Amino acid sequence: MTSPAGVQTITPHLSQARESVPSARPAVALCALAMVAEGFDTYSVGYAAPIIIREWGASPTMIGNLFAASVVASAIGTMGIGVIADRFGRKPCLIVALVVFGLATLITAHVANMAELAAVRILSSLALGASVPSAIALACDAVTPSRRAATAALLSASIAIGIVASGLAAAALVPDHGWQSLMYVGGLFALVLALPILKLVREPVHEATAALGPSHNVGALFAPVYRRATLVLLFVMTTIYATSFFFNFWLPSLLLRHDPDMQKVALANALAQTFSLAGALLTGWAMDRNGLRALAAIFAVTAIVLTAAVGLPGSFVGLVLGCCCICLCINGAFGGALAAPVQVYPQEMRATALGFTIGLARLIGGSLGPLAGGWLLAWNLPTIAVAVAFGPFLLLSAAALFLYARRA
Repeated sequence: MTSPAGVQTITPHLSQARESVPSARPAVALCALAMVAEGFDTYSVGYAAPIIIREWGASPTMIGNLFAASVVASAIGTMGIGVIADRFGRKPCLIVALVVFGLATLITAHVANMAELAAVRILSSLALGASVPSAIALACDAVTPSRRAATAALLSASIAIGIVASGLAAAALVPDHGWQSLMYVGGLFALVLALPILKLVREPVHEATAALGPSHNVGALFAPVYRRATLVLLFVMTTIYATSFFFNFWLPSLLLRHDPDMQKVALANALAQTFSLAGALLTGWAMDRNGLRALAAIFAVTAIVLTAAVGLPGSFVGLVLGCCCICLCINGAFGGALAAPVQVYPQEMRATALGFTIGLARLIGGSLGPLAGGWLLAWNLPTIAVAVAFGPFLLLSAAALFLYARRA
C-alpha cells in the first residue's frame, strides 16, 4: 500500500486506525524529557572542552578524538538497542539507558585525566545512544498515525532544548563552579526522570504482521519492500549527522575564537539552538502533510543556507546571526530525518528501523563531523569554511528523498 505523501507502508494495523491512547500526553512528554537529558548530557561536553584544553593541557585534536569516540559508542548503543526494544519492550530499555547514563555522567565530574574521562564518556554515550530509538518509538506508538512525524520531530527538537539548557546552565554555573557542575545537573536529571517513566508510561501492544515474517532483526529492513527506503534513509541520515554534529559539537569553540567570554558565548549558542527547536517542529508539521517531499525541500534549503554561510561577516554578532540560520535549517533537516523511519516502517519493527538507521548514520556521519572540527581548529583554519563541503551531499540527499517519494 502506498500513501499519498509517497511513503511506503505495509497493511495498516487496526489498532493504528482507531488509536486513541489515554496515556499519549504523558508518554510523549516524558520521552521528550528523556531527549532533553540526552541533548544536555551530550553537548555539555562542548562547554567543558575549552576549559579541559586549558587546564589539562589537552589539544583540540585530543578533544576531537574524544568527541568521535563518544559518537561511535552512542552509535553502537543505538544500533544494539533497536532489536532488543522491539522484542522485549521500549519502556524497560529507555529506563535502563537513563539510569546508566545518569550514573556515568555523575562519575564524569570526578575524573582526573583524559583516560578516565574517555572511559566514562564512552559508557555514558553507549547508554545515550540506546535511549534515542527507545524514546522515539515509545512516543510514536502513543499517538495517531497522522501525528507521528510531528511527534518524532518534537523528540528531535527536545534534543535541541537540552542543548539550549546546557548553554544556559554553562553560563550560570561554569564561571563560578567549574565544568563539573554541568555533569551533576545532567546526571541527576536523567536519574530523576526514570521514575515517572516507570510509573506513568504504558508499553504499547504490538500486533504481528504476517507479511513481514520475523521483523525483530535488521535483515527485515532489507526485504524487497523496504530495501530502497532503507538505503535512501541511511544516506540521508549519514549526511545530516555529519553536518549537524560538526556544528553542534564545535559551535562553542567557534564562538570562543571570536569572543573569550564564556557566559556571552554560552548565551549566544543557546539563542542559536533555540532556532533548532523551531526548525524541527516546522519540518515535522510539513512531513505529516506532505511526507518525504517536504523533507527533500528542507534538505535543499539547508544546502543553500550552508553554502551562503561561507560569507558570514567577521563580527561576533554577525556570526551569531549566521549560526541561528544554520541551526534552524540543519536541525530542521535533522528532526525530519529522524521522523522519516516512523513514516516508512510499521510499529512492530519501528525501534529496529530507528536503531539501525540512526545508529549506522551516527557512527559514520557523526564521527566524521567532530573529527573534522578537531582537525580544522588544530590547523587554525576558519571553521565555517567547511560548510561549502556539506552542500553537495545535502543536495544529493534532497534528490534521493524526492525520487524515492515520487516512485513510492
